Amino acid sequence: DRDVTGVQTCALPISLFSTTFNGSGFGSGIYDLDLSTGAVSTVPTLNSVTESTAMARSGDYSTAAAVLGDDSGGPFYVYSAATGNLVSGQLNSFITSGALDGDGSTLLVDGTYVVDAATGALLGTINGPSGSAALTTAGTTGYVLSGSTITELNVSRFLTGSTISLPDPASGGSQLEIGRAHV
Repeated sequence: DRDVTGVQTCALPISLFSTTFNGSGFGSGIYDLDLSTGAVSTVPTLNSVTESTAMARSGDYSTAAAVLGDDSGGPFYVYSAATGNLVSGQLNSFITSGALDGDGSTLLVDGTYVVDAATGALLGTINGPSGSAALTTAGTTGYVLSGSTITELNVSRFLTGSTISLPDPASGGSQLEIGRAHV
């Protein structure tokens, strides 16, 4: 029994989604829903992901990222909709969410790890709160939602900035995105 956990529409007609299942470990996949035909197929290079895989997409819809939660190796994937090219990497830490900038060139994982999306190389680490994060179009500024605060991030310098206190702490599953918040 599978439930859809994340949907990211890329350059049409591609829409990627991940599934989850009761339990833990690998066993889910990432699927491509062709919006013009309604056909669903497994993305061959992403056919084994964890039950808590989070999806993100770039502002221009060209790129999607998958962050595999519940795995101490911290695996992630970056997928180009135009070419089908897949980049993978490991952060050697439990991770839960990712955010891409406007053109899909920078991946921010948990508001902590800044990754070159084209190569999967770790560019730097931001010491501070971790949680659901969002990037601006330029990718130089980000925000991380952690507990009852949103912290501004200087992504290009790997620094934290000012914080905004929330009246109530974010609950489990809260996601921060530029332009909208999912709670």
